[in-house]
Amino acid sequence: MSNETKQSLDINQSNIAQLSSELDKKCRSDKAALEEQWKTAGKTPGLEIWRIENYKVVPWDKSQYGKFYDGDSYIILNTSDASPKHAIYFWLGQLTSTDESATAGFKATELDDFLGGDPIVGRQIQGHESDDFLALFPENTIFILNGGVESAFKHTQPEKYRPRLLHVKGKKNVTVTEVPLTYRALNSGDVFILDAGLMIIVWTGSKSSPSEKAKACSLSNAIKSDRRGLPEVTVTAESDSPAQFFKLLGGIGPVSDAAAGGSDLENDRRSRSVLCKLSDASGKLEFKEIARDKNIKRSLLDDNDVFIISTGFEIYIWVGNKASLSEKKKAFSFASEFIKTTGLPPYTPVIRFICGGDNVLFEEFFTK
Repeated sequence: MSNETKQSLDINQSNIAQLSSELDKKCRSDKAALEEQWKTAGKTPGLEIWRIENYKVVPWDKSQYGKFYDGDSYIILNTSDASPKHAIYFWLGQLTSTDESATAGFKATELDDFLGGDPIVGRQIQGHESDDFLALFPENTIFILNGGVESAFKHTQPEKYRPRLLHVKGKKNVTVTEVPLTYRALNSGDVFILDAGLMIIVWTGSKSSPSEKAKACSLSNAIKSDRRGLPEVTVTAESDSPAQFFKLLGGIGPVSDAAAGGSDLENDRRSRSVLCKLSDASGKLEFKEIARDKNIKRSLLDDNDVFIISTGFEIYIWVGNKASLSEKKKAFSFASEFIKTTGLPPYTPVIRFICGGDNVLFEEFFTK
């Protein structure tokens, strides 16, 4: 399917709501050990990435790690010497198909099964990635390109390069996303890179952050290096943009204010936090809120059950070592339902890990 015929992903119809469903069980009935890609997965420390192509798990070119297409779905495995040893994520582009996103979710769960069920597992939606996911990449930055499976990345000759406009945004975690090649995509609060092959113009909004400017400069220099040093890199401020810049954007017009680009600042993580317990100790599976905001204490976590913690920005699924199989298998479904019933954005990151796993951001939540 070409990227032009795809529609924006309906998050409510993708992956986590269907994990542990009959469809999930059917997909996983072919044992994970039969998946060729899992045979060597997680054997050595480092990052491994696969893209979903026609329902298959295909290795992503290592030279392209950190680059994702908005029309695709990916599975990312990080292996370390720490505990837990493995962390699995499935990343969904905003234009990926429902079939691709579901396959990524099922295959990520299959990989989890293959690695023993102990890895951290997290869903990531384009533009709303969690801190621990972004931390896997240099400078906490990922690079999002337009296109999909049919647009496999190729090293292009700089003199034949298709012009593109890259949006650089963030403070602590900076993301780089390709946006429409028009002045209408600009805003005063962020930095943009106009990449025209042999000409690279870094345009800095009047209210852009130092981290955005630094990231844009390092990225433009990396692009130049990748093209054998041939491109000329120019840095320009919003107030003195060269005519050539707007000519390549198809014309000049008013630039949106900083508010149009959204806020770089994070809100108070404890202002909307909720702790819920998933337990079948009574003989039936029950899900209920047990604490909120400042009353959430780590001592409330019980190794016999599963807990879902909403920070207002992420959903953490904490699985006790003695939790029942039913509690473990239904955790993602309850997290999905919690997102819908509480009005959280459907793209909210969901991260699951086992008690004893060293999740720094999770532990930090309780120390605030």
